[in-house]
Amino acid sequence: MLAPSKQSVRRNSAGGDRLAASLAGQNFSYTANSLNQYTAVNTEQPTYDVDGNMRTRDGWTQVWNGENRLIETSKGNVKLQFAYDYMGRRVEKMVYSGTTLAQHTRFVYDGFKLAEELDALNGNAVLRRYSWQPDALGLDVPSSIYDAAANASYSYAPDANKAYGVAENSVKEAYGVAEDWAESTAKSISILLK
Repeated sequence: MLAPSKQSVRRNSAGGDRLAASLAGQNFSYTANSLNQYTAVNTEQPTYDVDGNMRTRDGWTQVWNGENRLIETSKGNVKLQFAYDYMGRRVEKMVYSGTTLAQHTRFVYDGFKLAEELDALNGNAVLRRYSWQPDALGLDVPSSIYDAAANASYSYAPDANKAYGVAENSVKEAYGVAEDWAESTAKSISILLK
């Protein structure tokens, strides 16, 4: 996972369109049309389907379902496939190298809020856990992410525009990943996986 501090985005304050971005030292410039579609990313010109979904960009080809949800994207011998549940939530992501399934992630939700990511190729081992701001605050934003592989938590501090600052390697218990939350999430997972 790339730390958010390694990326930056500049937006046009009038329309909110992305004008420029930097990711891991690579700079991007964007031009958008009146439909809020990028007509140019640096010198490349993405293509779109009749529903406005991006079909091609940077050698990647996207396939969308009838509900305009991305179900497949591919470039060369790399293919990603996505599955959704009846509520429209992405519940699976599969990454293929050629015809070999290299990664299979399952997503577990609390309502519409992402609660966990599981490694389906490793007995549904926890990859990441998410905790959210309490509903009483009126903010629908995450407060922290626990990364199981790194055994570290990343806490988010959103401003009024939901832009985030990140405090890395914080203590997970201090940011709402309480035992009762973990227990209720485990019960939800066991029900979903039956």
